[in-house]
Amino acid sequence: MILKEETVLRKTNAENLAAVRNLNLWGEGLTDVSIVSRLPRIEVLALAANKLTTLSPFAACTQLEELYLRRNNVASMLEIKYLRHLPKLHTLWLMDNPCARHPHYRQIVILCCRHLRHLDETEVSEKERAEAEKLLPEGMLQEMLESESAEAAVGTANKAQLQNRTPVSERKQPMGEVVQGGAIHETGAGRERGHRVTSSDTSGRGPSSAPERRQGSADDGLAQTAVQVQRAMFSSIMALVPELAVQTIEALQKELAEELCRRGKRLPPVVRDRT
Repeated sequence: MILKEETVLRKTNAENLAAVRNLNLWGEGLTDVSIVSRLPRIEVLALAANKLTTLSPFAACTQLEELYLRRNNVASMLEIKYLRHLPKLHTLWLMDNPCARHPHYRQIVILCCRHLRHLDETEVSEKERAEAEKLLPEGMLQEMLESESAEAAVGTANKAQLQNRTPVSERKQPMGEVVQGGAIHETGAGRERGHRVTSSDTSGRGPSSAPERRQGSADDGLAQTAVQVQRAMFSSIMALVPELAVQTIEALQKELAEELCRRGKRLPPVVRDRT
């Protein structure tokens, strides 16, 4: 069902579209709300429980502050790009849309909508925003949003996660990094990584110094954090398995087999319970 001008005016008792500031059309079976792009002063849009598949009409709603889209059919995370330049948007509900099952759903939305204070039922904290920025740097986020498919977006997000889990000492040192005092300072991004460079002692010195022992403790902490991150990732993946189509599961099995082969392992045969 396409939302028409007469419906908007009837629901709001407004004289014209330019006067509409608040519009509630919950559960109307709407599939097309393109007309909202003609609501220059709209501040609150409640369109939950409809059949919308795209966020593109909202890109023109520059006065929009609250957008409620729970229980629609928005599937691709790439749709979030249409909300990226809404300077007043502080509350967004997208839960119960297919896109909300993306493993990095909250991080991507938070980074795209810089002024968000509430996403679904949860407040957006500064800590969560900082963690999202660490997972998806600006350049990688831009690459994802400009990609042509949701699969490419997932691949970009996964690449970011892999890079964040790779120890600094194993990464290629990019242009703009200066090594000083055993620490790597990232001059291009404006961040400093206090990762101390360690190596085998070839100078014939005695036992490890106190700073090295402290670094060992820090490394243990990082290892523990990595384990926790992997457990959380595993839980997220397993939660998505029941939602996957058979073809997707088969493709995933092939990817796992290829990765295990690369690591010199083999995918074990499936053991079925015959009881």
